[in-house]
Amino acid sequence: MKIKHLSGLVAFVIAASFTLSAFAISDEAASLSAAPYRLNSDTRLTGSYEGSRTPVEIYGSATITLENANISVSGPDAYGIKINSGANTTIVLLGENYISSADGIGIISNSNIVFAGNGSLNISGLTQSVFVDGRITIGSGVTITSGNTGKALSISEATKSPTSEVEVPETPVEPEIPVPAENPTENIPDEPMILPLVDFRDALVTDTRVVVDEVEVMFECYNINGNNYFKLRDLAMALNGSAASFSVEWDADSNLISLVSGEPYEATGTELILKELKNEIATRSAAHLLINNEEIFPMAYNINDSNFYKLRDLGDELSFGVDWDDINRIIIISTQPSEE
Repeated sequence: MKIKHLSGLVAFVIAASFTLSAFAISDEAASLSAAPYRLNSDTRLTGSYEGSRTPVEIYGSATITLENANISVSGPDAYGIKINSGANTTIVLLGENYISSADGIGIISNSNIVFAGNGSLNISGLTQSVFVDGRITIGSGVTITSGNTGKALSISEATKSPTSEVEVPETPVEPEIPVPAENPTENIPDEPMILPLVDFRDALVTDTRVVVDEVEVMFECYNINGNNYFKLRDLAMALNGSAASFSVEWDADSNLISLVSGEPYEATGTELILKELKNEIATRSAAHLLINNEEIFPMAYNINDSNFYKLRDLGDELSFGVDWDDINRIIIISTQPSEE
């Protein structure tokens, strides 16, 4: 779930009451000056960190306590806190805490986050403050401020629970508007703020080789969730002039991509450019895809404003074959009709 600004609340947020006794807080505090830390157990962090690496990465189920912590990072791959966990992660806030990412995102997570405690957090990033694939729960004693906007997120601005105690769900729940109890103990906003989920994934650079009609072609390729994804325009350029040639048209107003089989591809100058690749963050593409005037719904991701697709999803629609040479670890694309 993507939060461009915390005050914008592009997320599903619950404000709830939690007591500190509900969460494990480590007796001894680890100093952020000794970071980076790779954590899979309950840990309390204090002090300051300034550098170009992600100082805190969380794996597994853990409660992380920030006590008067100050994290400042720079560099496109540096996050203040990175959570690589399928389980809920609790961040307990004590005192005043600050997280700033000069070139990236303050907190990035692929799981639910619970902010608890009785402290505050000011968080900012170059592009956004927080990027979460899941749900954010904010305890009633916590103050979260987006450094990008300078505006605090208060309980009155978030969806409330009708009871004073809320159990954090162990598994993500589809967003829905909560129905107040007959005698709620708290006032519930007339229009609770529930906004859509934005999927994000790690996009890992892959050196998988690709051969098109027996000629090797160098693609910008990323592995996302175990599958290789290729830039749509790179593929159109590689197949241009072949029996599987297709055109690409983009309608920005309608967020619509239209492909037509058998038509030549008109290059934009951005295709098949050899460059040093690095791991990226991919977001689910919101573009609609038409192939020969029929909409299809393949899994697609957007990386740096370009749309990436799996070859087999497109091959089935655009009449090119995709095969895998397991011995040599080569993807084979054929634009010639198979002989039966």
